Amino acid sequence: MYKTLKAWANKLSFAVKLISYSRVKTLVRLLITESPGAVIARAKRFWQLKRYQKLGGTPPQSWNDSEDNVCPDLIVSDVSEFEVTLPLNIPTFDDIEVSIIVPVYNQWDYTVRCIHSIIENVEGVSFEVIVADDCSTDETINAQRHLPNAKIVRPEENQGFLKNCNFAAKHAVGDFIVLLNNDTVVHEHWLSSLLSTIKRDDDIGIVGSKLVYPDGTLQEAGGIVWRDGSAWNYGNGRNPSLPEYNYYKEVDYISGASVLIRATCWHQLEGFDTRYAPAYYEDTDFCFALRDLGYKTVFQPQSVVTHFEGKSHGTNTASGLKAYQVTNQKKFREKWHNILRTEHSANGQGGFVARDRSRNKKSILLIDHYVPWYDQDAGSRSTFMYVKFFVDAGYNVKFIGDNFYPHQPYTQVLESMGVEVLYGGHYAENWRGWFLEHQSFIDVVYFHRPHIAPKYLPFIKQHSAAKLVYQCHDLHHWRLARAAEISSCEKTKQEAQHWKGVELDIFDSVDVGLTFSHDEKAYLDALNLKSDIQQVPLFVYDKPSSPDSQLPFAKRQDLLFVGGFGHAPNEEGVLWFLESVWPFVQQRLPDICFHIVGSKMPDAIKAYGSDTVIIHGFVSDEELATLYRKVSVNILPLLHGAGVKGKLVESLFYGTPVVSTAIGLEGINAADYGLVASNTPQKFADQVAKLVMNEQDWQRQMSQQQQLFIDNFSRGAVAEHIKRVF
Repeated sequence: MYKTLKAWANKLSFAVKLISYSRVKTLVRLLITESPGAVIARAKRFWQLKRYQKLGGTPPQSWNDSEDNVCPDLIVSDVSEFEVTLPLNIPTFDDIEVSIIVPVYNQWDYTVRCIHSIIENVEGVSFEVIVADDCSTDETINAQRHLPNAKIVRPEENQGFLKNCNFAAKHAVGDFIVLLNNDTVVHEHWLSSLLSTIKRDDDIGIVGSKLVYPDGTLQEAGGIVWRDGSAWNYGNGRNPSLPEYNYYKEVDYISGASVLIRATCWHQLEGFDTRYAPAYYEDTDFCFALRDLGYKTVFQPQSVVTHFEGKSHGTNTASGLKAYQVTNQKKFREKWHNILRTEHSANGQGGFVARDRSRNKKSILLIDHYVPWYDQDAGSRSTFMYVKFFVDAGYNVKFIGDNFYPHQPYTQVLESMGVEVLYGGHYAENWRGWFLEHQSFIDVVYFHRPHIAPKYLPFIKQHSAAKLVYQCHDLHHWRLARAAEISSCEKTKQEAQHWKGVELDIFDSVDVGLTFSHDEKAYLDALNLKSDIQQVPLFVYDKPSSPDSQLPFAKRQDLLFVGGFGHAPNEEGVLWFLESVWPFVQQRLPDICFHIVGSKMPDAIKAYGSDTVIIHGFVSDEELATLYRKVSVNILPLLHGAGVKGKLVESLFYGTPVVSTAIGLEGINAADYGLVASNTPQKFADQVAKLVMNEQDWQRQMSQQQQLFIDNFSRGAVAEHIKRVF
């Protein structure tokens, strides 16, 4: 009850701060001019917007009304308003990594603007520009004078777009070939994002950009090919900043207006298939041919290119060059008939899985409080690791954070992995509609957090046949009950009873309940709940930290604690160690230092900072890895809590011996691997001194911990079990 009243008081305080004279005047005007329903909708939207702004940063473009499909940041002026001084100074390189081919036929003004944008927006990549002039008759004939460092290539006679590209590619020397229409303007990181994408996966043959119209609307976020051979520019005409257009994905094809191709793939296929000359469907066919060789076609939304579509070939499919679009669709359908019949959907059907080639994948929806801040706390790190596991295992992954806010860099990291993250005001208000539209394609819904799951679980259970899984990070009511026992606090005891009811109701409402702790599994099993209770690892690593990266005993020193201090047991435990254990340690080891790492460092702990108590606060993953590898011992001085501790599993991964209380070792069968709890100040200090001073004991415990890690937290040991659960 107290917690509920406090929450409402906070909301009321926040609402009062929003009141101003101008806003009251606006409200009065709206009440006069609009219906009550419209005013309520406006007020609700304003409230949500301000709440999300409070989380930090400016709300994304997708907070605009869902009917507004323009992204103002991507509006590009007409070429007639563009001025540049010629000649253009294209940089030169000794070793060319990327050959950028710009096929042109007249339209000199567009060509100049395109190449100017390349010069302005290519960073960290060695490239050449090849202007493939298909016998133009305008100022393009003087291109070499205006573009002195470009490679200008011309066939003997006009060949049309397709053959012009094939001809120009013979002059390319880079490991990668870019085809870039001349009626385009590229944006920042356009090329580097394409290049980094294809270099991270040898199975990618071609990667394409997000194409945007000059008015700021979307032209294409990857392409879908239907069973009849027709094709969709996915998202055409929509707002390019919406989340469904901003995650990395495999696609059926990428429009050739801006693509990067492995040169080896291009030469293996001998370029575009000339049956489609002079133009249209050659890019779609090329993607299909690559897939036939085992290569993927992918879409990279971080590469953004404005395309003045129609300047090259017009827009009327009934006449001119654009008419070949209709003719070549038939040729394409005949060539790929079997693939289209067996692997593609009927026109317009199943777009949810067609847009990212997930027809044969299991789709999983994760719901958590917000996108995982994987470098801030163990719970977020665990969620992030599971997301990565699902992506690597071939699942089609969607993510809802209850605050619907795109925290960065965390949201973009998920999107770059291929996860669609729902965010923005539209989805905050309409997630139910989104789920109803796509529920037939969602196989698993994976809920997290006892304060989040009840908001979504009843609706999803009512409207879906998906498998429902709840992940217990730790039993909230166990942790509170232990805290109440230590503090003799009646209020905390009542909170524990409240959360017990909430948590057990969740377990009774899902198909599978997951816990990281074997102690919690035994407890839940004894309650005869309706769900199938399974234990899964807190973290999933590919393998232990490399032995080559480990420092030997003689080169290690000091103690380490790692933990986010937004979690109350961490503050309590560190203070206990500093006040009750550290004096004993210093008596035995006067030269040793104690490093304290964690976000949201409280003042009570900062006050202990000294030459021997080193307060780090938040550190990067790289800095943390360095600390784990150089200290002698990692400590877990926890007095209450629940679940498996992330700081313990990290220590197992890095091979750093641990000294812990029983609470710190809970949930992993530590005793089976020779790990013994130290629950009194003197025993804790003695165990620290033993490991710091005795190499044999230190080495023995490191070996025991590594075996525990291999048996319980390596991907090879747990992958099949996790797949069976999901």
